[in-house]
Amino acid sequence: MALRTTPFQRLLAYVPLTLFIATVICPLGRVEGRSMQPCLNPDSNQLSRDVVVVNTFINPSQYRRGDVVSFISPSNPKRTLTKRVIGMPHDLVVPQIHLGRAS
Repeated sequence: MALRTTPFQRLLAYVPLTLFIATVICPLGRVEGRSMQPCLNPDSNQLSRDVVVVNTFINPSQYRRGDVVSFISPSNPKRTLTKRVIGMPHDLVVPQIHLGRAS
C-alpha cells in the first residue's frame, strides 16, 4: 500500500534542497549603495536594489579585470561588499579626479 502525500508535503520535501542551493551553491547578494552605478543600482532607489548571484567556487586567481566580486567587509564582518575588479596584481591604479560644475 503506497503512502499518499499532499502537494504541500511534496513541496515541503524540497525546502532543505532549496536552502542548501541558496546558501552554499549559489547564494544571492544584494547590491547596496552607489559605488556600482550605473551598471547596478542605477537610480539609488532604496526599494529596488539589484541582486547578484554569487559564484562561490571561483578561485581568486581566476579574477579578470572588469569582473564583479563580492567579499566580506574588512571593517564590518557582518556586511558583504560588491565591487568591480579594476586592477590586477602588479598593476598601478591611479584614481582620476573629475572636476565638474555644481548644478
